[in-house]
Amino acid sequence: MSVKPIKRGYKVWCIADAKTGYVLKVEIYTGKEVETSPDNFGLGERVVLKLADCLDQLCQIVAFDNFFTTVTLMEQLFSRGFHAIGIVRPTRRRLPLC
Repeated sequence: MSVKPIKRGYKVWCIADAKTGYVLKVEIYTGKEVETSPDNFGLGERVVLKLADCLDQLCQIVAFDNFFTTVTLMEQLFSRGFHAIGIVRPTRRRLPLC
């Protein structure tokens, strides 16, 4: 994460209930995993899918910020019965005007 002031250290991922604020599941990330999974998901996708495993699909909407948001993640969550919402930021390059 090049724009973060502290580039090294631990990251704590969690999934929480939006109504109660209770944390449902926590995962501590200490760096790149030694074994790679055959599914070819990126870090953000793997984190969200792993944390969402503790949820049932009844009326669940999973929300996350732009670090995690990808089309692949949205498709995977939908195929598992979840609705999802994520932040999308515009690219920094400008398209030429016609």
